[in-house]
This record gives sequence, structure tokens and C-alpha cells, in this order.
Amino acid sequence: MPFALCFLLLAVCQSACNVTKHLDEAKGERLLVKNSIELKSAKRLKANERTPLLYELTAQYKQIPNSRPLIFFRAPVNLWLFYWSLNKKARFPRWINRKLAEPPTIFDEVLTQRTASNFQNYLQQHGYFNAKCDYEKKEKGKYKTEIKYLIELGPLHTIEGVQYESRDTQVLQILREQAGKSLLKRGEPMAGRIFDAEKARITNELRDRGYAYFAPNFVEFEGDSVGNRTTVTTQILTPGDSLMHQTYTIGNIEVLSNVRPDLQMAIRRDTNINGIFFRSGTTDFDVKPSQLYKTIAIKPLWPYRQSDFDNTIRHMNELGVFRFVSVKPQQDSVDPRKINVEILT
Repeated sequence: MPFALCFLLLAVCQSACNVTKHLDEAKGERLLVKNSIELKSAKRLKANERTPLLYELTAQYKQIPNSRPLIFFRAPVNLWLFYWSLNKKARFPRWINRKLAEPPTIFDEVLTQRTASNFQNYLQQHGYFNAKCDYEKKEKGKYKTEIKYLIELGPLHTIEGVQYESRDTQVLQILREQAGKSLLKRGEPMAGRIFDAEKARITNELRDRGYAYFAPNFVEFEGDSVGNRTTVTTQILTPGDSLMHQTYTIGNIEVLSNVRPDLQMAIRRDTNINGIFFRSGTTDFDVKPSQLYKTIAIKPLWPYRQSDFDNTIRHMNELGVFRFVSVKPQQDSVDPRKINVEILT
């Protein structure tokens, strides 16, 4: 194999410049050989600002030129290997085609426009609300094209401060007490991903405090801007005409092994440990109830906490015994402030 590779490299040296002969002239095909980005900003960007921004933007390219691992070759070696190995049935060419070869990157104006649109949308979602992106096309010879993306950043809009509003005074108190955990920090960009993450954080915080049915759609953000700085108001909506979100406690807990409730299978074995009912559709349990009990973070009469449900699923899966574990919460039909739990294994 090493000898074959050396021989192949010698062949590349002789022939790599001929890859353009495979292009379809009738269709006007050209190779995309270079992408570059030119950032323009009224405020000079520091290296620790400019470098990560350029790195993140490169992930938005819709077309990437063929790589040139051996820079002293005029043409991309991996592209030449693609044409050399194409449709060959011998083992070595097929290995080359699978491991090293790259199909040609044929310049596509539509994909270039999409890349420019991606850049603009990405920047606007990361606090550069007035960002604009265009591109310049430079044709090199008869078969090659270079693209330079021209980006006007505009000012970066940042968070000046955060305040909370809600008709639900209990939720409002919790959020104010936990304000230090907020992901919306003074001086941070007004980035959409941060606001999405803050919605998730608030939802998780409240679902761990008994608010079983709290969801991200109850969280809204409003902004009051002065210049490029925005004071953000985090508003917690209430369900329907209610002034408050309901908190819940845990009611009955059933652990069903080898039982399909929808098929009304008979219970052949059951036991109770500290208010948690263990039932089996066979004459014995796959795992002793005393061992299962240790994996269950949910307890009767405790406040509803989403993390207890997540930990229960994780701990039961870690036993390595069950093909699946399902933990189903269901509102009690008699006392609607209670959540009953059915665990299926």
C-alpha cells in the first residue's frame, strides 16, 4: 500500500493540473476554489472578538472549495483522486475513492446567495440587528471562481439590564430570588439563542418547584432600547383567566413490571414499600422491589419536581435490566392538585 501511494503521488504531480478537463463547458461549470470573508465594523473588533466570529460564520457556508492538503500542487489533490478513482473496480482505487477522494465543488450562484443570507441571519440573531451581507465573484481563468463575502456588521446591541413582571406573585418572587442564575447578563449580546436558553432555564426552575405544567410559551420578553442597549423585561404569562400557576404534589406511585395496562393483564404479584406500589404480571419480579425502590427519586406527597422524574428514568436504565422505562405523570381525577405516577418497565 505505501508503494502504491508513492506511485500515485508521482502521477498526481504530473496530472493534477488537468482536473478542469472534466468540467462541462456547455453548462458553464466552474470550480469554486476560494471563499473569503471581509468584515467591516464601525468599531474596531479585537482579535478575541473577530476570530471566534469568523470561525462561527464559516459553519454557515453552503459550498466549501475542495481541500488542498498538499499546497505545492496547483490543483486540489483530493479532487484529482476523485476523477482518477471514479468507476474503477480494483480494490485500491475503491479505497482511494472512499477514504481520500472528494467530488468537485461546482460553483453554484444560488448556494452562494444562500450563504450570504445565512451570514446575515446568523449575525442578526447574535445581536448585530443591522448586519448586511453581499458578495463579490471573481473569475480566475476559464474554469475557476473565487467568492468574497462582504459583511457590514453595524452596531452590536447588548443587554443593559433585566427586570421581571407577572400577575403571579409567587412565580414573580421565585424569579427575583433566582435572578442571579439568569443567562441574560448586562453587556451580553441580544442573541436569540441566549433568550431561548433563558426560557428553558426558567421552565426547568419552575417545573422543579411543583409547577408540573409550566411551559416555555408562558415566558415572553420585551425590550426598551436606548441606543444600542436594551433593558429586557421577562414577563411570565398566566394560564387563561387565572392569576396564578398551579403547583402540584405527588399522589399514588405504581411500578408495573411485565404488565400492559391497556390489555388489562392480571396482576400476579404485588407489594408496597413506603407508599410505592410494585406490581408484576408474572409470579416474580425481574428486579427485587427493594432494589427498584432505591432508583426511584419520586416520592408520595413530595412536591412535583421534573428532575426527580429524569433521575428516576436514568437510575432505572443504569440497572441494565429493562429494555425500556416509561414514567407517566397523570393528574388525579379526585384531587386535581395531585399528580399520580405510573412507571412501566
